[in-house]
Amino acid sequence: KEDCLFHLSDVAVLNAANRAKDWTLPLTDGLSLGTEYSYVAYYTDYYGNIVYTQVAEFTTSKPPMYSMNVQVVDIKHNSAVFTGTLEQVNANFGDEVSVTYGVCVGQKGSTPTKENCLFHLSDVAVLNVANRAKNWTLPLSSGLSPSTEYSYVAYYIDYYGKVVYTQVAEFTTAKPPMYNMNVQVTDVKHKSAMFTGTLEQVNAYFNDEVSVTYGVCVGQKGSTPTKEDCLFHLSDVAVLNAANRAKDWTL
Repeated sequence: KEDCLFHLSDVAVLNAANRAKDWTLPLTDGLSLGTEYSYVAYYTDYYGNIVYTQVAEFTTSKPPMYSMNVQVVDIKHNSAVFTGTLEQVNANFGDEVSVTYGVCVGQKGSTPTKENCLFHLSDVAVLNVANRAKNWTLPLSSGLSPSTEYSYVAYYIDYYGKVVYTQVAEFTTAKPPMYNMNVQVTDVKHKSAMFTGTLEQVNAYFNDEVSVTYGVCVGQKGSTPTKEDCLFHLSDVAVLNAANRAKDWTL
């Protein structure tokens, strides 16, 4: 009692009707992970003597350990989605834990870290006995440059606060949306004309909906009309997407 790391005690009331006490004493906190300990139980007898059981030993469980994977999917010209699994691999650890994880994106050839990257995405996974794995998704919805190579890593923060990174991998963003356009003038009258044409998105892998401003500039013969320098400027907006990649327009 006088020389131990932890001392737990209680009082049992025994009598003729209840000569035995099934007892429980919880040590709820303070033990170190993966550590061996000795222990004894005791009681104080009628004369005040402390009677000990034989010394026994136990070992606490190791800290939670994890494995992690990551892949990049749905890569577009300015965005990408990162997915993966964070799994607790030592089944003997039963406590509920909150684990911070994330993705770091950097320039091609770099080794991105939390402290040194172009983009940092993070979240928290709550793991326990019933849910030892987290299938996660972290979208980088904007900010990437078209047709550009990037490096990326995923990471988690372990029980001791250490940042554990996956191996560096790379991806390349898609080209930006590209278009073809034609135009012709019809129904020419003494003081009016009609312009018609088609605006078409030609890279079929680009499926985002985009609003494209288009128009016609009219100038004097021999000039090269522009939006900023023309006699007449007509414009509108076409909404293009995977289902409607072309706009037949009239101005």
